[in-house]
Amino acid sequence: MTESIIGAGNPGASDGSVITRPARIAVQNVTKSYGSRRKPTLVLDTVNLEIAQGEFLCLLGPSGCGKSTLLNIIGGFLTPDSGSVTIDGRKVERPGPDRCMIFQQPALFGWLTALDNVMFGPRAQHKVDASTRDRAMSMLDTVGLAGTANKYPHQLSGGMRQRLSIARALINEPQVLLMDEPFGALDAITRGQMQEFLLNLWAEHHMTVVFVTHDVEEATLLADRVAVMAANPGRIVHLDSVDVPRPRSYDLIDSPEYSRVRMQIRRTIENGGHS
Repeated sequence: MTESIIGAGNPGASDGSVITRPARIAVQNVTKSYGSRRKPTLVLDTVNLEIAQGEFLCLLGPSGCGKSTLLNIIGGFLTPDSGSVTIDGRKVERPGPDRCMIFQQPALFGWLTALDNVMFGPRAQHKVDASTRDRAMSMLDTVGLAGTANKYPHQLSGGMRQRLSIARALINEPQVLLMDEPFGALDAITRGQMQEFLLNLWAEHHMTVVFVTHDVEEATLLADRVAVMAANPGRIVHLDSVDVPRPRSYDLIDSPEYSRVRMQIRRTIENGGHS
């Protein structure tokens, strides 16, 4: 499967042309209910979505619209009632090393140092060799934590702990990074710093990112495309290309291009998915 994406929002096409890339993630007719068989609550209703290799896609919508449920299905942590998710043509049936999940609250081991937290993945997969420590130190350096190798999570700020979570994911060389409102618990200043950090990290590595948020401004700043979701039941009601040129930084929020796209997405949400 392939999909066309506006080039101005994507790596490899800065002139606004349309480029075509293979779909890394394909969500096909996915439904999911919670509750009992007698009184099920439909959480996701026939969701279809294709995400290209190297794309940064935001799932945007209000609480309760199924964003996190869809992300967990892509991650293999939940099984859909019907439909399927494939990554590079392989059906997702369980979590795998090709995908890493970053949660709102950093999932770190408090009794391990920052360095040992980063090395946990390779150790768990029995992939430790003479270069593993050097790779872990390089990951800490990549996320701006080179001086924290011997510190424990409680000695780090909220933003530093979230960077450590990302370093722990990156050392496993995932093809897909799944992020569930990862900056939602941070203060406004730290949140802005982390958004800019993620923009720079993605620009360097171009991993495929699926990012859950309910913040229109955040989605507009980060995404190539925004999938707008609505609730009762959860479904994708609109897909918007964020045709704001890259590279981007937090300073972009003052630009007319950013304001135009942000208002377009906001109107789409207010109109129930109609732009």
